[in-house]
Amino acid sequence: MSRTSARTVLFVDASPFMGGAARSLLDLLAAMPGTAVRPVLAAAVNELCAAARSAGVATVRLAFPPPSRSLLPWRALPSLAGVLAARRELSNLAERHHAHLIHSNSTWAHLIAGDVLGLPSIWHCRDLTRLAMASSRLADTATAVIATSQGVAGHLTAQGIPAELVRVIHNGVVVGGLPAEADRPAVRAELRARWGVPAQAPLLAWAGEFSPWKRTEDFLAALVVLRRTRPDVRGVVLGTARAEGTEGRQAELESLASRLGIGAEVAFPGWVQDVPRCLTAADLLVLTSENEPFGRILVEAMAAGLPVVARNGGGVAEVVGKEAGVIIEAPSPRDFAAAAERLLSDPNGAAAMGRAGVRRARDMFSPRLAAERVGQLYEEIAP
Repeated sequence: MSRTSARTVLFVDASPFMGGAARSLLDLLAAMPGTAVRPVLAAAVNELCAAARSAGVATVRLAFPPPSRSLLPWRALPSLAGVLAARRELSNLAERHHAHLIHSNSTWAHLIAGDVLGLPSIWHCRDLTRLAMASSRLADTATAVIATSQGVAGHLTAQGIPAELVRVIHNGVVVGGLPAEADRPAVRAELRARWGVPAQAPLLAWAGEFSPWKRTEDFLAALVVLRRTRPDVRGVVLGTARAEGTEGRQAELESLASRLGIGAEVAFPGWVQDVPRCLTAADLLVLTSENEPFGRILVEAMAAGLPVVARNGGGVAEVVGKEAGVIIEAPSPRDFAAAAERLLSDPNGAAAMGRAGVRRARDMFSPRLAAERVGQLYEEIAP
C-alpha cells in the first residue's frame, strides 16, 4: 500500500561547525519534496539551525558532545554524559513529532542516534574515519548506510560494514552566487583587484578547511615550483580554521608562504560565503587533500567552469571524472606544478575541461537527483 501522508524524518547533525557535511544536509533538505517528507532537524550549530528554519524546516538546537577524534570506546568516555543527554532529547523529539525514521548526518551522529526508539535508521557516512571497535555497533544500528562516494563505500566495507547495507548517493550541491556570463569579466577584475592579483596573471585557487590532511602546504610548495618557469603565477587560499586543533593555522600558512618567498604572491582572504563566485577569478583549482571523501569544492569549481588538478583518493576521481580535470596519483608539489603547467600552457584544452565540468556538475550532482535517490531509500526502509 502506498503512503498517503508525508513521512516524518528526524535529521540529526552533531557537527561542531558549519562545514561541508552541514551544507550538504541543507542542500538535501531544500530539495526534498514537501509532499513526501516532513523533515525535523536536531542540530548543534546556530548557523545550520537558522538556515534550516528559514527554509521552513522544524528545527531544534541540541547540545551534542563534540565528535571524538577516535571511535575507540575508552577515548570517547569523556563524551559519555553528553551522549546520554543527547539521546534522551532525541528520543523525546522523535516521539513528539511521530518520526518514521532517523537520518544521521555523520558517523558520530549515528553513534549517538542510531537506535533511538528502535526506528529505522540511516547512517549518512561522509568521511573516511577509522571505525575501530565501533564498526559492529554502527552496522547493527543502521537500517541502511549512505556513502557519499564509491571511495567511502569501499572504506566502510573494508572495515566490516556489510556491503548490502551500503548505498552510494553522491551529494547534491547547490552552487549559488555564480555571476552571469556577461558579468564575469567585471567580477573577475573586482576580486583580483581586492586580492592584489594582476589582471593577466595566471591564478591558482585552493579552498577548504585548514585541517592537516588538506595539505595546504603542498599548494604553497607547488606555487614555488611553478613560479620558477612562470614567475607571474599567483595563488589565492580561500580557507578557514574551524576544526578542533586548527587554531592559528592561517597565520602558520601565511608565515610559511613568506619563508618560501611567495608571501606577496599568495592572497589569504580567509573563508568567504560566496566561494563559487570567488572561484571565477581563478584559472584553475588545485585540491591537495589526502583521501578527500567527496569534495564539494570540486563540484563548485566545475560549476564555475574551472578545470581541476587534484590528488587521487577517496571520491575525487569519480567526482571529477576524466574530462573535467587532471587527477594525480600520490603527487609531490612538483607533480602538482607540472599538471598546472600543462593546463596553463593549453588554454583551449583547459577551456574544454571547464565546459565539461559545468555539464558534469549540473548533470551528476544536482540536489534534485540526490533527493530523489534518498527518497527512494526512505520508501524501501520505512514504507
